[in-house]
Amino acid sequence: MTFDAKENSPYGGNPIEIYEFARGAAEFWRYTSADNEETYLGGVYLPVAISRNKIELSQNIQTASLLIEIPIDTEFIQEYMPGSPTESISLTLRRYHADDSEVASIWIGRVINVEFKELKAEVLCETVYTSLKRPTLRRLYQYSCPHVLYSIGEGHCNVVRADYKAVATLTAVSGTTLTSTTFGAQADGYYAGGYVEYTQGGAVNRRFIAAHTGNDIELNQQLFGAVSGISVDVYPGCSHDLDTCRVKFNNLLNYGGFPWIPEKNPMGGAPIF
Repeated sequence: MTFDAKENSPYGGNPIEIYEFARGAAEFWRYTSADNEETYLGGVYLPVAISRNKIELSQNIQTASLLIEIPIDTEFIQEYMPGSPTESISLTLRRYHADDSEVASIWIGRVINVEFKELKAEVLCETVYTSLKRPTLRRLYQYSCPHVLYSIGEGHCNVVRADYKAVATLTAVSGTTLTSTTFGAQADGYYAGGYVEYTQGGAVNRRFIAAHTGNDIELNQQLFGAVSGISVDVYPGCSHDLDTCRVKFNNLLNYGGFPWIPEKNPMGGAPIF
Protein backbone atom coordinates (compact mmCIF):
# COMPACT_ATOMS: atom_id res chain seq x y z
CA MET A 1 0.00 0.00 0.00
CA THR A 2 1.39 3.43 -0.96
CA PHE A 3 1.88 6.36 1.42
CA ASP A 4 -1.13 8.21 -0.01
CA ALA A 5 -3.30 5.11 0.30
CA LYS A 6 -2.40 4.62 3.96
CA GLU A 7 -2.67 8.34 4.64
CA ASN A 8 -6.24 8.40 3.33
CA SER A 9 -7.27 5.03 4.73
CA PRO A 10 -9.77 5.15 7.63
CA TYR A 11 -8.18 2.13 9.34
CA GLY A 12 -5.02 1.08 7.49
CA GLY A 13 -2.74 3.95 8.56
CA ASN A 14 -0.31 3.98 11.46
CA PRO A 15 1.46 7.35 11.10
CA ILE A 16 4.88 8.11 12.55
CA GLU A 17 6.49 11.54 12.40
CA ILE A 18 10.18 12.32 12.65
CA TYR A 19 11.60 15.79 13.36
CA GLU A 20 15.09 16.74 12.25
CA PHE A 21 16.54 19.99 13.60
CA ALA A 22 19.84 20.91 11.94
CA ARG A 23 22.45 23.63 12.37
CA GLY A 24 24.53 23.69 9.22
CA ALA A 25 25.69 20.31 8.00
CA ALA A 26 27.47 19.22 11.18
CA GLU A 27 24.98 19.27 14.04
CA PHE A 28 21.61 17.51 14.23
CA TRP A 29 18.91 16.86 16.80
CA ARG A 30 16.46 14.12 15.82
CA TYR A 31 13.21 13.20 17.57
CA THR A 32 10.16 11.09 16.82
CA SER A 33 6.58 10.88 18.01
CA ALA A 34 6.83 7.07 18.03
CA ASP A 35 7.21 5.02 21.21
CA ASN A 36 10.57 3.61 20.13
CA GLU A 37 13.68 4.84 18.35
CA GLU A 38 13.30 5.22 14.60
CA THR A 39 16.07 5.16 11.99
CA TYR A 40 15.98 7.02 8.69
CA LEU A 41 18.90 7.48 6.28
CA GLY A 42 21.35 6.48 9.01
CA GLY A 43 19.98 8.98 11.54
CA VAL A 44 18.56 7.80 14.85
CA TYR A 45 15.42 9.60 16.04
CA LEU A 46 14.82 9.54 19.78
CA PRO A 47 11.29 9.08 21.17
CA VAL A 48 10.07 12.14 23.08
CA ALA A 49 6.67 13.59 23.94
CA ILE A 50 6.67 15.93 20.95
CA SER A 51 3.56 17.36 19.34
CA ARG A 52 2.58 20.10 16.87
CA ASN A 53 -0.36 22.08 15.60
CA LYS A 54 -2.05 21.35 12.30
CA ILE A 55 -0.32 22.23 9.05
CA GLU A 56 -2.48 24.75 7.24
CA LEU A 57 -2.44 25.76 3.60
CA SER A 58 -2.77 29.51 3.22
CA GLN A 59 -2.24 32.15 0.57
CA ASN A 60 -0.38 34.19 3.18
CA ILE A 61 2.95 32.45 3.71
CA GLN A 62 3.66 34.66 6.73
CA THR A 63 0.91 32.86 8.67
CA ALA A 64 1.90 29.35 7.59
CA SER A 65 3.87 28.72 10.77
CA LEU A 66 4.31 25.54 12.78
CA LEU A 67 4.15 25.42 16.58
CA ILE A 68 5.84 22.47 18.27
CA GLU A 69 5.73 21.44 21.92
CA ILE A 70 8.72 19.51 23.21
CA PRO A 71 9.97 18.63 26.73
CA ILE A 72 12.18 21.31 28.22
CA ASP A 73 14.93 18.81 29.13
CA THR A 74 15.67 17.71 25.55
CA GLU A 75 19.16 18.44 24.25
CA PHE A 76 17.89 20.67 21.45
CA ILE A 77 16.02 22.99 23.82
CA GLN A 78 19.14 23.34 25.98
CA GLU A 79 20.76 25.20 23.07
CA TYR A 80 18.35 28.08 23.73
CA MET A 81 18.89 28.32 27.48
CA PRO A 82 21.75 30.90 27.37
CA GLY A 83 20.24 32.73 24.38
CA SER A 84 19.31 32.23 20.75
CA PRO A 85 21.94 30.43 18.63
CA THR A 86 23.67 32.69 16.14
CA GLU A 87 23.32 30.25 13.25
CA SER A 88 19.91 29.45 11.81
CA ILE A 89 18.43 26.10 12.84
CA SER A 90 16.33 24.39 10.19
CA LEU A 91 13.53 21.88 10.68
CA THR A 92 12.48 19.09 8.36
CA LEU A 93 9.32 17.23 9.35
CA ARG A 94 8.81 13.84 7.75
CA ARG A 95 5.92 11.42 8.01
CA TYR A 96 5.50 7.75 7.17
CA HIS A 97 3.49 4.74 8.28
CA ALA A 98 4.58 1.68 10.19
CA ASP A 99 5.54 -1.25 7.93
CA ASP A 100 5.82 1.12 4.96
CA SER A 101 9.12 2.28 3.41
CA GLU A 102 7.75 5.41 1.72
CA VAL A 103 8.65 8.60 3.61
CA ALA A 104 7.19 12.02 2.81
CA SER A 105 8.63 15.40 3.77
CA ILE A 106 5.55 17.32 4.82
CA TRP A 107 7.06 20.56 6.19
CA ILE A 108 10.39 22.39 5.85
CA GLY A 109 11.34 25.61 7.56
CA ARG A 110 13.43 27.13 10.33
CA VAL A 111 13.14 27.88 14.03
CA ILE A 112 12.44 31.54 14.79
CA ASN A 113 11.58 31.50 18.51
CA VAL A 114 11.55 29.25 21.59
CA GLU A 115 9.30 30.08 24.54
CA PHE A 116 9.85 28.24 27.81
CA LYS A 117 6.90 26.94 29.81
CA GLU A 118 6.96 24.99 33.10
CA LEU A 119 7.80 21.53 31.75
CA LYS A 120 7.70 22.10 28.00
CA ALA A 121 8.97 24.55 25.45
CA GLU A 122 7.04 25.95 22.51
CA VAL A 123 9.11 26.06 19.33
CA LEU A 124 7.78 28.44 16.69
CA CYS A 125 8.92 27.73 13.13
CA GLU A 126 8.33 29.55 9.87
CA THR A 127 8.12 27.92 6.48
CA VAL A 128 11.04 28.12 4.09
CA TYR A 129 8.87 30.07 1.65
CA THR A 130 8.94 33.19 3.86
CA SER A 131 12.38 33.95 2.43
CA LEU A 132 10.65 34.88 -0.83
CA LYS A 133 9.02 37.92 0.81
CA ARG A 134 12.10 39.41 2.45
CA PRO A 135 12.84 42.96 1.28
CA THR A 136 15.84 43.53 -0.93
CA LEU A 137 18.79 45.62 0.21
CA ARG A 138 18.76 49.37 -0.46
CA ARG A 139 21.78 51.65 -0.57
CA LEU A 140 21.24 54.95 1.25
CA TYR A 141 22.90 58.33 0.75
CA GLN A 142 24.44 58.74 4.20
CA TYR A 143 27.57 59.82 6.05
CA SER A 144 28.38 56.44 7.59
CA CYS A 145 29.53 53.37 5.69
CA PRO A 146 26.74 50.83 5.01
CA HIS A 147 29.06 47.90 4.33
CA VAL A 148 29.02 44.88 6.60
CA LEU A 149 32.41 44.67 8.29
CA TYR A 150 34.58 41.88 6.80
CA SER A 151 32.19 41.35 3.86
CA ILE A 152 34.12 40.38 0.73
CA GLY A 153 33.34 41.18 -2.90
CA GLU A 154 32.92 44.04 -5.31
CA GLY A 155 31.20 46.94 -3.59
CA HIS A 156 31.75 45.48 -0.11
CA CYS A 157 34.00 46.22 2.86
CA ASN A 158 36.80 43.82 1.84
CA VAL A 159 38.66 44.02 5.14
CA VAL A 160 40.16 40.54 5.54
CA ARG A 161 38.99 39.43 8.96
CA ALA A 162 41.80 36.86 9.31
CA ASP A 163 44.25 39.79 9.45
CA TYR A 164 42.52 41.12 12.58
CA LYS A 165 41.69 37.84 14.31
CA ALA A 166 43.03 37.32 17.82
CA VAL A 167 42.90 34.08 19.79
CA ALA A 168 42.08 34.74 23.43
CA THR A 169 42.29 32.27 26.30
CA LEU A 170 39.59 33.10 28.81
CA THR A 171 40.68 33.55 32.41
CA ALA A 172 37.17 34.21 33.75
CA VAL A 173 33.55 34.00 32.59
CA SER A 174 30.76 35.78 34.46
CA GLY A 175 27.43 35.85 32.66
CA THR A 176 27.95 37.94 29.53
CA THR A 177 31.40 39.17 30.63
CA LEU A 178 34.51 37.43 29.29
CA THR A 179 37.97 38.16 30.67
CA SER A 180 41.33 37.65 28.94
CA THR A 181 44.67 39.43 28.89
CA THR A 182 44.40 39.36 25.09
CA PHE A 183 41.58 41.90 25.26
CA GLY A 184 43.70 44.20 27.42
CA ALA A 185 46.46 44.25 24.82
CA GLN A 186 44.31 46.67 22.81
CA ALA A 187 42.97 50.09 23.77
CA ASP A 188 39.55 50.32 25.40
CA GLY A 189 36.78 50.07 22.85
CA TYR A 190 38.92 48.34 20.24
CA TYR A 191 36.74 45.21 20.19
CA ALA A 192 33.41 47.01 20.75
CA GLY A 193 31.08 46.38 17.84
CA GLY A 194 32.97 43.24 16.86
CA TYR A 195 32.21 39.67 17.79
CA VAL A 196 33.61 36.60 19.49
CA GLU A 197 33.38 33.06 18.12
CA TYR A 198 33.63 29.69 19.82
CA THR A 199 33.41 26.48 17.77
CA GLN A 200 31.82 23.54 19.56
CA GLY A 201 30.59 20.31 18.02
CA GLY A 202 31.25 21.60 14.51
CA ALA A 203 28.95 24.58 15.04
CA VAL A 204 30.12 28.17 15.45
CA ASN A 205 28.66 30.07 18.40
CA ARG A 206 28.97 33.80 17.83
CA ARG A 207 28.12 36.75 20.09
CA PHE A 208 28.22 40.50 19.48
CA ILE A 209 30.61 42.55 21.63
CA ALA A 210 28.72 45.44 23.20
CA ALA A 211 31.60 46.96 25.18
CA HIS A 212 35.34 46.54 25.76
CA THR A 213 37.21 47.84 28.79
CA GLY A 214 40.66 46.60 29.77
CA ASN A 215 40.74 42.80 30.00
CA ASP A 216 36.94 42.53 29.84
CA ILE A 217 34.48 42.40 26.98
CA GLU A 218 30.71 42.55 27.44
CA LEU A 219 28.58 40.40 25.12
CA ASN A 220 24.99 40.96 24.06
CA GLN A 221 24.13 37.41 25.21
CA GLN A 222 25.87 34.61 27.05
CA LEU A 223 28.23 32.57 24.90
CA PHE A 224 27.10 28.96 25.01
CA GLY A 225 29.85 26.65 26.25
CA ALA A 226 32.14 29.45 27.42
CA VAL A 227 34.13 28.55 30.55
CA SER A 228 37.46 29.66 31.96
CA GLY A 229 40.39 28.09 30.14
CA ILE A 230 38.91 27.76 26.65
CA SER A 231 40.19 29.70 23.64
CA VAL A 232 37.92 31.89 21.54
CA ASP A 233 38.41 33.89 18.36
CA VAL A 234 37.78 37.61 18.72
CA TYR A 235 37.43 40.24 16.00
CA PRO A 236 37.41 44.04 16.43
CA GLY A 237 34.42 46.16 15.52
CA CYS A 238 33.97 49.21 13.34
CA SER A 239 32.03 52.41 14.00
CA HIS A 240 31.54 52.83 10.22
CA ASP A 241 32.93 56.37 10.12
CA LEU A 242 35.70 57.73 7.93
CA ASP A 243 38.37 58.06 10.65
CA THR A 244 37.92 54.48 11.87
CA CYS A 245 38.12 53.17 8.32
CA ARG A 246 41.36 55.05 7.71
CA VAL A 247 43.16 54.68 11.05
CA LYS A 248 41.99 51.29 12.31
CA PHE A 249 41.65 49.34 9.08
CA ASN A 250 43.52 51.38 6.43
CA ASN A 251 40.58 50.74 4.11
CA LEU A 252 39.56 54.14 2.68
CA LEU A 253 39.50 52.74 -0.83
CA ASN A 254 36.42 50.67 0.10
CA TYR A 255 34.66 53.20 2.31
CA GLY A 256 30.99 53.18 1.31
CA GLY A 257 29.69 56.30 3.01
CA PHE A 258 29.42 59.87 1.74
CA PRO A 259 31.32 61.96 4.31
CA TRP A 260 31.12 65.20 2.30
CA ILE A 261 27.37 65.49 2.02
CA PRO A 262 26.52 69.22 2.14
CA GLU A 263 25.16 70.20 5.52
CA LYS A 264 22.65 72.53 3.92
CA ASN A 265 19.99 71.11 1.62
CA PRO A 266 19.89 73.03 -1.68
CA MET A 267 16.29 71.93 -2.12
CA GLY A 268 15.22 73.14 1.33
CA GLY A 269 13.67 76.42 0.17
CA ALA A 270 16.23 78.82 1.65
CA PRO A 271 16.74 81.90 -0.61
CA ILE A 272 20.53 81.72 -0.30
CA PHE A 273 22.49 78.51 -0.60
